[in-house]
Amino acid sequence: MTKAELPVSRRQLGWLAVMLLTPILLVSVAVTQVPPKPGHTAMDALLGWSVLGAVTLVLLTMLVMMARRHAIDIDDNVLVVRHSLYTLRLRRADVGALHLRRVTSRNELGLGLRTNGIAACGYYSGWFSGQRGERVFCAVSTWPAYLVTVEGNARCRRLALSMSAEVAQRVARWAPPA
Repeated sequence: MTKAELPVSRRQLGWLAVMLLTPILLVSVAVTQVPPKPGHTAMDALLGWSVLGAVTLVLLTMLVMMARRHAIDIDDNVLVVRHSLYTLRLRRADVGALHLRRVTSRNELGLGLRTNGIAACGYYSGWFSGQRGERVFCAVSTWPAYLVTVEGNARCRRLALSMSAEVAQRVARWAPPA
């Protein structure tokens, strides 16, 4: 079994943190600046701050998961990509061949709509549709990335992965011989 880490851009994670936490900060400022309504008790304020704290904790947990979960596991039967909140399992039995192409920009990925994923500040994680409606799994947080086209019976026919050239070679060798 081969296990490798996918590269993660700290700058992109920083921007994601700003995007997630800015609304919380704005709500906190608004809550402290707005005068209480008549009949507003200390328990009402405590409840509000508790809800705000819980939401902040959930968002921080998501951010930590996004920062720590970025690996690819390759064994004889399956290729598993774990990236932020999303996982792809590709069975070797469903793969006829793999074609890898190095890409240097988002435009080369051929992404259409985000169907279940994250697309922010150059960070792409999860499920997208391609320009022709095909399913695309993205785990892109640094450039260059590799566009992997899958032939065979796999449900996902395209993968976009940030990975080193060495890991890309391992992925290419994993495919059954043509």
